[in-house]
Amino acid sequence: MGKRHAAVGRRRMHHRDLKKCYAPEHFSITDNPEETLLFFDQVYNYLRQEYSVSLQLESVRIITSDAILYMLSLLDMFKNRQGVRFMGNAPVDERCRHIFMESGFYEYVDSKYSPSRNVKDILAVRSENRVVGRIAQEVVEFAHDKVSPQTAVLVWRKVYTTILECMGNTREHAYTGREKYQTKWWLMALHDESKKRVTFSILDNGAGIPKTVKKKIMERFWTDDSELILSALRGEFRTRMNELWRGKGLPKIFKTYEAGIIQNLAIISNKGYVNYGSNQFRDLKQKFFGTLVSWTISEGEYNAQNFNR
Repeated sequence: MGKRHAAVGRRRMHHRDLKKCYAPEHFSITDNPEETLLFFDQVYNYLRQEYSVSLQLESVRIITSDAILYMLSLLDMFKNRQGVRFMGNAPVDERCRHIFMESGFYEYVDSKYSPSRNVKDILAVRSENRVVGRIAQEVVEFAHDKVSPQTAVLVWRKVYTTILECMGNTREHAYTGREKYQTKWWLMALHDESKKRVTFSILDNGAGIPKTVKKKIMERFWTDDSELILSALRGEFRTRMNELWRGKGLPKIFKTYEAGIIQNLAIISNKGYVNYGSNQFRDLKQKFFGTLVSWTISEGEYNAQNFNR
């Protein structure tokens, strides 16, 4: 048998095989990155080898929206692979099951399940490949109703701008050349009534911040991805195109965080892990494909003098 026919034969065998991947109990990229990304690395490698995959989520006891978004992003990368199937189950834990089932996940995969339209604590997944002000406004209105209608209008303007900046960064920095038009961002918001806060997560499936930074010679060998992310937040972002209008989104988001308008800012891209909520800034063992930006907004008073920072 020739090499070509042998390769085809192996792929056909893979299509008949079903690989089970077991999600960790704490299913969260922002809070439990190593275990969660190890799970996704296994999923990615099986899909790349054209195995069918069963996502086993029954043991999940804590789930965050970023894990759901990343799972959708990975599956979307392989959805057109002929013969590859996705299947799985939902968490047994009641709260996690509710979040997963009503997250909008099933609207993006081949499933007969239809989420409820009356869920009040979840803004289901949205996905696009361009900046969409209408969706950003929808997210702001969702959070406004959950956190506090009395929160200053300027706070919501900052949140709205932050969402737009994340959408815009996807298109500008995700890919180079013609590939950039294939990028998508995925967004979800979740209200936690017990903590009186809303968590926002938005990720793209692009090349990632460290890949789009124009590195100096020594940085190519010695600089960690987390340091490159911190550099971008400080406004030291150097894009390949060297265009002045690029790279302004992350510094704006960071200023909004410094002003206390958003909390628990976390950015994960490639192997870089920057989490101000847990005060951790390091590189991860597993690679994150793309860029994740997550933050929360809580009930409370905001100092108006910070709004224009």
